[in-house]
Amino acid sequence: MQLFAVEMCFSPDENMRRRCQSAHRDYWQALADRGVLMGGGLWPDGNGGLLVCRAADEQAVWALVRADPYAVGGVITEVQVRRWNILMGERLMDTPDRPPTTVTAPEPTPAPGEWALTPHEHRIAHLVLDGRTNREIATHLHVSSRAVELHLTSMYRKLGIARRAQLARALTLSPLAA
Repeated sequence: MQLFAVEMCFSPDENMRRRCQSAHRDYWQALADRGVLMGGGLWPDGNGGLLVCRAADEQAVWALVRADPYAVGGVITEVQVRRWNILMGERLMDTPDRPPTTVTAPEPTPAPGEWALTPHEHRIAHLVLDGRTNREIATHLHVSSRAVELHLTSMYRKLGIARRAQLARALTLSPLAA
C-alpha cells in the first residue's frame, strides 16, 4: 500500500456544496474507519482541501475520488493526485488501534461515461488543440457557438482544468479522459 495526497478544489456555489456535504463527510469517514483516509482537512476559505489516502495505486485513488458525493454532485472542480513520500513521522501514519487494511476502491457511482469524455467532446478537444476558435468549431460541427462553450465547460469540469491552455496536458495525463 502507498500513500497519496489528494488536493481538491470545490465549486464556489454554497448551495451545491451544502446539498452534498453530509454525504461527502460520511463517505470519507467510512474510508477513515477502514484505514484508507489517513488524514486531511479543508483550506481556511473552505473552497478545497487536502486528503492523505492509502491505496494500492493511483488508479484506486482516482476511483475513490470519482465515487465521492462531491464529485458525483459536481462540487469538485479540480483534483490533483500525487504519491506521498513520507520522510519523517511514518510511524504516525500507522496507529496501533487501526492497522492498515487492504482496500479495494468502490465502483464509481456516476452513470456510465459521465466521467470519460464523449466522442463528441474528443472531436471538440482535437479541434481546440488544432487552434480553432469556438466559432470555427461550431461552423465545422454545424452547431451553435453556445453548444461548443457548453461542451468545453463540461470537458473542463471532467478533466479538472479551467482553461484551453491546460487541455492538451489534461488529455495526456488524466485517467478521466479515457
